[in-house]
Amino acid sequence: MAKLDRPAVVYYYDGSFAGLLACIYESYSAHELPMDILPWEGGQMQLLQAKHICTHAEKTRRVRQGICDRCGRQAFEFLRRAFLTCLDKKELRLLYFARLCFARGREVLRLRTHPAVLPLADAVTHMRRERELLLGFLRFSEYRGVLVSEITPKNRILPLVSAHFCDRFHGEALLIFDKTHKEALLYANGRREFRRMEALRLPELREEEAAWQALWREFYQAIGIRERENPTCRRSHMPKRYWRNMTEFSAPELSGKLPVQEIREKMLAAEQRAFLRRGAPGLPAKTKKSL
Repeated sequence: MAKLDRPAVVYYYDGSFAGLLACIYESYSAHELPMDILPWEGGQMQLLQAKHICTHAEKTRRVRQGICDRCGRQAFEFLRRAFLTCLDKKELRLLYFARLCFARGREVLRLRTHPAVLPLADAVTHMRRERELLLGFLRFSEYRGVLVSEITPKNRILPLVSAHFCDRFHGEALLIFDKTHKEALLYANGRREFRRMEALRLPELREEEAAWQALWREFYQAIGIRERENPTCRRSHMPKRYWRNMTEFSAPELSGKLPVQEIREKMLAAEQRAFLRRGAPGLPAKTKKSL
């Protein structure tokens, strides 16, 4: 094995997973270990020599195929998921993990306490827990026929939750905006797409939608038992950093009186009609037919 140099060089890449694989290829090709790997956008100015690594399809394919052949598909999926985490200096840690893969082969995922594996495994576990939380805490609002949600996760959760929400709202148009990572998921007509988005400007919320949100907040308050409130327990199951994007904790933005009572009455009437059409027990058939 050729001896590795540790030059005072920093790799810069485009911030994509394919770009990171190109950095791994460059490290092997140049027989060097960079001091750091940073994205072009948002990277701090360094006094060290900079090397800009361009994403190359063939280099990406060779690294992916090499890891899969040497360690198996599971190791490559672990590498891909770890890239989505918010771990500090994750690119450099992923380079060390890739080198460990090529050095130790299929036993790499069993080395849970290895310095090149443990921080990544902990970060992936944290990301998995955040994904599970967001599946329950994500809230949608309707704007001109599109269901829109804004989230502020620590990790890049969108690729992990997209399949769930696209399948659940198959016939709807969706937009989920990750404010932390400036990324958006767009879904309509059975097609989904991820796009870079710096900010999300929404039209004014319709009065009817605001009324539905007010009803939801009222329901949330009504089912709570004030005498048994436990703020510490609630924060442990529902971390406070998610509250800003949840309808239950947001204040109505429309001025004026919202038609909450009118919508509540319509909801009750529609539920009663649906219940009677299904055949309410003990109700005469003539009454059912007239309804």
